[in-house]
Amino acid sequence: MNYKPKGMSVDELEVGLRWLFAQTYNEEQFNKRKRNYMEIVKAWLWRALDLTG
Repeated sequence: MNYKPKGMSVDELEVGLRWLFAQTYNEEQFNKRKRNYMEIVKAWLWRALDLTG
């Protein structure tokens, strides 16, 4: 371990990281990020192609 937070055991850090990864990379969160990314790309393309009006 390279970093040990004050007042937190190695096990607590590991459990917290596993929870964070599970929350971040679950299917629902992945799909939210994918939809958001597609909206950003779509808006960028509209501006790049000057199709907004």
